[in-house]
Amino acid sequence: MPRVPEYRSNVQSAGAPNVRFRDSSNIEAFGGGAGNQVSGAISNLGETVGKFQREEADKANKTVVDEANTKLIQGINHLSLDSAEGFMNRRGKAAFGVPQEYGEKYDKLVKDIEGSLYNDSQKEAFGRFKNERRNQFDSDIQRFIFKESDQLMEQTTKSALETSRQDATLNYRNVDIRENAKYREEKLILDHAKYQGWTPEITELQLKLAKSNTHEAILSRAITAGDESFAKEYFEQNKEALQGNARNQVEKATE
Repeated sequence: MPRVPEYRSNVQSAGAPNVRFRDSSNIEAFGGGAGNQVSGAISNLGETVGKFQREEADKANKTVVDEANTKLIQGINHLSLDSAEGFMNRRGKAAFGVPQEYGEKYDKLVKDIEGSLYNDSQKEAFGRFKNERRNQFDSDIQRFIFKESDQLMEQTTKSALETSRQDATLNYRNVDIRENAKYREEKLILDHAKYQGWTPEITELQLKLAKSNTHEAILSRAITAGDESFAKEYFEQNKEALQGNARNQVEKATE
């Protein structure tokens, strides 16, 4: 029986060589750093997007606050200067109720504007502006009240002086009425001088002028009424108090 030839390999098996990587090998050489680079790029992109969003939010907030500030200024101008509703058109005693009335109107104006604000940042920015403008608004009202009060005092004093002088003139023959009217006149001037802060020199001058005008009015009334005897007697008693040309004019009239 024929034998089948056997095939013998000349290649001998051997174990794989002991290959080791050094710890200091650069992982990027094997593509291992790609993940870190992608992560860094994403992080940078996130920061850029976040910065852009913050800038856009700041722009939006500024636009809303600027609009709110503008509305407040327009509202204040309306409350102050409007021909129908502005407090600066109040006169005399009507001006005395302005602080409370217009303080409430200002508060309502602010509340309406604050209703258009969307977040705390806008409300905080507008809050600073509204407080500044409220202080200015209150100062404007106080100056206005002082001015109106001063003018009202001036008008009231002038009217009271004219009334007292008229009382003395119409009742020139009644000593009590005449002298009481002169006393009221003097007191009015002294009170007004104190309120206005007049110097003693100015006060004395105003008293002299008032007395002179009253004496002249009384003499003119007596002369017009044909009461020459009274006019001459009264003139002699008070001629030193007549100021300027009044003395010469009355003296001629009583000759």
